Amino acid sequence: MFIELLAHDDYLRVLNALERKGLRFTEVQRSLKLNPARVDRAITFLKKARLIVPETIPAEKGPILVRYRLARRGSIFLKAFGSFVETLRSKPEFGDSEVADFHHLTK
Repeated sequence: MFIELLAHDDYLRVLNALERKGLRFTEVQRSLKLNPARVDRAITFLKKARLIVPETIPAEKGPILVRYRLARRGSIFLKAFGSFVETLRSKPEFGDSEVADFHHLTK
Protein backbone atom coordinates (compact mmCIF):
# COMPACT_ATOMS: atom_id res chain seq x y z
CA MET A 1 0.00 0.00 0.00
CA PHE A 2 2.75 2.49 0.88
CA ILE A 3 4.59 1.77 -2.35
CA GLU A 4 1.47 2.71 -4.32
CA LEU A 5 1.03 5.81 -2.16
CA LEU A 6 4.56 6.95 -2.92
CA ALA A 7 4.11 6.18 -6.62
CA HIS A 8 1.28 8.74 -6.98
CA ASP A 9 2.20 12.25 -5.95
CA ASP A 10 -1.49 13.30 -6.10
CA TYR A 11 -2.18 10.91 -3.24
CA LEU A 12 0.56 12.48 -1.12
CA ARG A 13 -0.52 15.98 -2.03
CA VAL A 14 -4.12 15.28 -0.97
CA LEU A 15 -2.93 13.64 2.24
CA ASN A 16 -0.71 16.61 2.98
CA ALA A 17 -3.52 19.11 2.26
CA LEU A 18 -5.75 17.32 4.76
CA GLU A 19 -3.06 17.53 7.43
CA ARG A 20 -3.76 21.22 7.92
CA LYS A 21 -7.56 20.89 8.20
CA GLY A 22 -10.50 18.84 7.00
CA LEU A 23 -11.64 19.70 3.48
CA ARG A 24 -14.58 18.92 1.24
CA PHE A 25 -13.99 17.37 -2.19
CA THR A 26 -14.24 20.68 -4.06
CA GLU A 27 -11.95 22.39 -1.56
CA VAL A 28 -9.30 19.73 -2.16
CA GLN A 29 -9.76 20.13 -5.91
CA ARG A 30 -9.41 23.92 -5.82
CA SER A 31 -6.54 24.09 -3.35
CA LEU A 32 -4.42 21.60 -5.30
CA LYS A 33 -5.66 22.62 -8.76
CA LEU A 34 -6.47 19.01 -9.70
CA ASN A 35 -9.23 17.73 -11.94
CA PRO A 36 -12.09 15.86 -10.24
CA ALA A 37 -11.02 12.44 -11.53
CA ARG A 38 -7.59 12.76 -9.93
CA VAL A 39 -9.07 13.94 -6.63
CA ASP A 40 -11.61 11.09 -6.67
CA ARG A 41 -8.89 8.51 -7.35
CA ALA A 42 -6.74 9.88 -4.51
CA ILE A 43 -9.60 10.07 -2.01
CA THR A 44 -10.78 6.56 -2.90
CA PHE A 45 -7.29 5.15 -2.35
CA LEU A 46 -6.70 7.09 0.87
CA LYS A 47 -10.04 6.01 2.34
CA LYS A 48 -9.42 2.37 1.44
CA ALA A 49 -5.96 2.58 3.05
CA ARG A 50 -7.59 4.13 6.14
CA LEU A 51 -5.32 7.19 5.91
CA ILE A 52 -8.27 9.59 5.77
CA VAL A 53 -11.82 9.40 7.08
CA PRO A 54 -14.98 11.03 5.78
CA GLU A 55 -17.20 12.91 8.18
CA THR A 56 -20.59 14.47 7.53
CA ILE A 57 -21.17 18.15 8.05
CA PRO A 58 -24.50 18.91 9.76
CA ALA A 59 -26.90 20.84 7.54
CA GLU A 60 -30.53 21.81 8.13
CA LYS A 61 -31.52 21.24 4.53
CA GLY A 62 -30.04 20.39 1.19
CA PRO A 63 -27.55 17.65 0.33
CA ILE A 64 -25.40 15.98 2.95
CA LEU A 65 -21.94 17.48 2.87
CA VAL A 66 -18.86 15.36 3.46
CA ARG A 67 -15.53 16.60 4.68
CA TYR A 68 -12.39 14.47 4.66
CA ARG A 69 -9.90 14.60 7.50
CA LEU A 70 -6.64 12.90 8.25
CA ALA A 71 -6.94 9.66 10.21
CA ARG A 72 -4.45 8.80 12.93
CA ARG A 73 -2.78 6.37 10.55
CA GLY A 74 -2.41 9.13 7.95
CA SER A 75 -0.94 11.51 10.50
CA ILE A 76 1.63 8.90 11.54
CA PHE A 77 2.54 8.26 7.91
CA LEU A 78 3.05 11.99 7.20
CA LYS A 79 5.29 12.38 10.25
CA ALA A 80 7.38 9.39 9.17
CA PHE A 81 7.56 10.64 5.58
CA GLY A 82 8.56 14.13 6.77
CA SER A 83 11.31 12.62 8.89
CA PHE A 84 12.49 10.63 5.86
CA VAL A 85 12.70 13.80 3.73
CA GLU A 86 14.57 15.67 6.48
CA THR A 87 17.06 12.82 6.76
CA LEU A 88 17.66 12.95 3.01
CA ARG A 89 18.15 16.70 3.15
CA SER A 90 20.80 16.38 5.89
CA LYS A 91 22.91 13.88 3.92
CA PRO A 92 25.43 15.60 1.64
CA GLU A 93 25.86 12.47 -0.49
CA PHE A 94 22.34 12.90 -1.88
CA GLY A 95 22.03 15.51 -4.59
CA ASP A 96 19.66 18.44 -4.32
CA SER A 97 17.54 17.24 -7.25
CA GLU A 98 16.92 13.85 -5.66
CA VAL A 99 15.87 15.42 -2.36
CA ALA A 100 13.69 17.96 -4.18
CA ASP A 101 11.76 15.09 -5.79
CA PHE A 102 10.52 14.15 -2.32
CA HIS A 103 10.46 17.59 -0.73
CA HIS A 104 7.85 19.04 -3.12
CA LEU A 105 5.42 16.33 -1.98
CA THR A 106 5.49 17.60 1.60
CA LYS A 107 4.42 21.13 0.75
